[in-house]
Amino acid sequence: MAWKFIQRDLQAGDILDPADWNENVREFVQEINGAFDRDNLPASSVSTGEEVASEVFNELDIAYLTVAFQRLDADSQGNQRIQVSNQSVSTSEEMLICEASIQVDTADPVGTIPGTNFDDGYIHRDTKTVLDWCQYDLIMTLNGLEIAYAGPFTAYQRRQPIYMCGAAPVEAGSNTVECFIRLYVDRKGGATHTWASSVTDFDPRITEAAILVNRRKR
Repeated sequence: MAWKFIQRDLQAGDILDPADWNENVREFVQEINGAFDRDNLPASSVSTGEEVASEVFNELDIAYLTVAFQRLDADSQGNQRIQVSNQSVSTSEEMLICEASIQVDTADPVGTIPGTNFDDGYIHRDTKTVLDWCQYDLIMTLNGLEIAYAGPFTAYQRRQPIYMCGAAPVEAGSNTVECFIRLYVDRKGGATHTWASSVTDFDPRITEAAILVNRRKR
């Protein structure tokens, strides 16, 4: 809660004017109710003598991965859009609290990679080389602006659950929340290149993804 100060310093012996008293009270009332007024709440959402529905103040939207799994391009270092998108329409000013839950597999979860094994969920390689150089990170965007980041993660972890959370205020209109993943190679003292040119045994993919948006009225 922000600091609030009285606007009228009433002293003993002052002639009390109701307007002065109300001006002090409004400082705290606006903080308690979040400055809600008719511009913030949907039309006809509040009726005398009736309980206000929870979705008047918070609405939840959720979207899931649109395919069984999404195979990623191991020969690209650009941001690849994950095939899940949460689209909503705000009828008033809102605070969008966005959460993403994503599972990344660096290989086919039911297959094997030649020359490797999956001990304890990690990929081990006899050559003891490039797996830690192969990295990836993720971002979440709201209307094209980055609001969350996760990473970097390495290919040593065969399966990686990832959580991101971000928030931003929006005005009335359409809003789109999306997630992107970037595969790259980070080798100190060496050239930067793609996963495909470093290791041919990987098959990176998105196996689970969901975006939850809490549209909180402002």
